[in-house]
Amino acid sequence: MVQALDTFNTAVVSSTYYVFFTTCTITASMIMYKDWEGQAAGTITVQVAGFMVLMVGVYLLTVTRDAEPGCAAGMRVVLGRPARGRQAGGPEYSLVRTDDQRGDSV
Repeated sequence: MVQALDTFNTAVVSSTYYVFFTTCTITASMIMYKDWEGQAAGTITVQVAGFMVLMVGVYLLTVTRDAEPGCAAGMRVVLGRPARGRQAGGPEYSLVRTDDQRGDSV
């Protein structure tokens, strides 16, 4: 995990770790405790659907964390469309000002 944190953003590593850990926990529970042996197919389906919602939610939170506030901006990010008023592949803007943007000379 330390090498992953050196390479990728913390939000990506943490969310991937969370989904992987949950997957391993469910799998181990199925094997060791025979969790789904006595359950009806409908109950198993609801549990799998809940896990899928968890994975999609973590994905959406990770993808849209840098998006502008608002539902429309988040949907543009998820669908891979450029933000309004900007061309695809245009410059990326940051909320942090560098020395060059302040006009200070080094």
